[in-house]
Amino acid sequence: MSRHLAALALVLGLLAAAATAMATTPPPVKAHSAHIERLVAADQADRAPGSMRIDWAAVRPRDSERRAEVLRLLRAGEVRTARDHHSAALVLQHGDTSEDYRLAHALATVAATLDPANDRARWLQAATWDRLMLALGRKQWYGTQFRQGKDGAVALQPVEPGAVTDADRAAFEVPRLAEAEARAQGRYGALRDSDGDATCFPPDFREQILERARDDQAARRALLADTASKPLHAAALAVDQENTRWLRPIVATCGWPRQSDIGEQAARDVWLIAQHADMTPDFQLEAAAAMHRRALEGEAVGERVALLVDRHARLQSIPQTYGMQFSVDDGVLRFLPIDAAHELDARRAEIGLPTFACWAAEVAISNDARVEWPEGLEPGDCPAVLRAPAPRVDRG
Repeated sequence: MSRHLAALALVLGLLAAAATAMATTPPPVKAHSAHIERLVAADQADRAPGSMRIDWAAVRPRDSERRAEVLRLLRAGEVRTARDHHSAALVLQHGDTSEDYRLAHALATVAATLDPANDRARWLQAATWDRLMLALGRKQWYGTQFRQGKDGAVALQPVEPGAVTDADRAAFEVPRLAEAEARAQGRYGALRDSDGDATCFPPDFREQILERARDDQAARRALLADTASKPLHAAALAVDQENTRWLRPIVATCGWPRQSDIGEQAARDVWLIAQHADMTPDFQLEAAAAMHRRALEGEAVGERVALLVDRHARLQSIPQTYGMQFSVDDGVLRFLPIDAAHELDARRAEIGLPTFACWAAEVAISNDARVEWPEGLEPGDCPAVLRAPAPRVDRG
């Protein structure tokens, strides 16, 4: 039996078990796999430049290595939570065989079964099914797959007429077919991979960012005034989800906008929208990867990249990358677990952040607390911080 078939049999068994468990008792809470999250982060980082700028000769071998590692983790029983299954499916959907897509579809189905609220898992079910159909020489059903020519023109891959309805598409978080066709014809803005060229974005992109950020903040102010209100919680969540649905395809095609193109306020606000995409954690990773590239060009604020990456890590219960997440209790400053602490300062320096020792000293002064240093890290001399804490961006 091939590795793919063995893994597929395992996943189908998990799906049956998950369906049975969901019908009886709530599943136990388990920790997400930090290993799988790192594989997804690397997968998304490889795709940050946009399809027309990616060195596929270099990326394909890395994709193959990541898929092999996901198969190993599946066999070892290390793919446990809904998030793990979703992440594994994201990696495997970037395969090149029908076996890859079939297994990715099964994993996405398990993720959606374990966590019915995960709308991106439902979308991934549709996307992996479409990829499987195309790999088998058939037409896609849902209309999730596009093809980009060498001239940058985008076309919707052939769709099987009548295979599914727009109501079926909506159930899997897929736009109506007419909307997908319109997007391919250029009426939805984010269509050509111009490596972040301002002409790639919708004409009123900056204005839309500012308006959507105002809606975001208005919903949060209302919620802060009455935190027990379920309708206000639902309203804030609806704003976040709508903003994510709007921004995600734009970033996927155009990359992250340059601050010099949209201005400081819109640059902060578009980051805020990604920061609040907590119900779509895979988009937070995609946005962070695209934003990281802009930070290396001096076109995005490095601290915002770090805050987005580490917020995602905190919400997914995995070690953080930059050491930005902390808590203060009884005058003690504690940082959430940090991945590969011995490489932390190198990661921070890459995007223009001060050393962790200086950052920790600054946070301690701001919160009148003493630092409980994470394992493998220790204090250093930061006289500039001790004299005057540096201003920081609003953390959303």
